[in-house]
Amino acid sequence: YIANDCFMKAFFFIQEAVLFDHRSYVNVLACMYLYGIGTKVDTTRGLKLLEDEISKDNIAAIGYLAREYIKGESVPQNHRRAKKLLEKCASLGDAHSAYKLGKLHESERNYVYAIKSYTKAAKLGCEKAKQRLQNM
Repeated sequence: YIANDCFMKAFFFIQEAVLFDHRSYVNVLACMYLYGIGTKVDTTRGLKLLEDEISKDNIAAIGYLAREYIKGESVPQNHRRAKKLLEKCASLGDAHSAYKLGKLHESERNYVYAIKSYTKAAKLGCEKAKQRLQNM
């Protein structure tokens, strides 16, 4: 009960922070809605928060949404959508997203695209991608 009360209080403050355009809290608030932490589950609202961040080039929010589509827990699994989101993050210079995209392509046995994604991630400084390229 105590933990739930704390999450409910945190939810209020995080919601206020997002209302005042603190972009770094969008992921936290979306997660709270998607998983019912401190509030009831509201998948529609959580997804809307994240989807709205795509046009604002919020790499953290876009990457979080991509991971949700890969996992398929709070939203239906959708690798096609996840790839598009990871591609957007990679185009914005996010090495981790380029690496995740490579892993996703590799898991689907699409090695040409996996190598392209790993190469981009390596150029952006991702050490894991450099190691993965050496092992392919």
